[in-house]
Amino acid sequence: MSLWTMIGLMAGGFGKTCAIFFLTLLFSLPLGMVVALLRMSKVKVVSGIVRVIISGEPRFCCRSWQSLMALIICLGQTFLKIN
Repeated sequence: MSLWTMIGLMAGGFGKTCAIFFLTLLFSLPLGMVVALLRMSKVKVVSGIVRVIISGEPRFCCRSWQSLMALIICLGQTFLKIN
């Protein structure tokens, strides 16, 4: 395999990485705004629930997030037809 072939393959992987990064930004920023607005809500029940979810997330979801990320990595390649 020549150097230019390897550089071409790495450039393709870099392009996919950039696409995933921008998709993450596209979906995470509006979600963050919604969560922030719900947290600042004048309805105490809504803001209280959001505060509990945000403060409890690192304790309760650490293992489940790791499992979810493993599933996304393994199954995402199949669904997106990534070799």
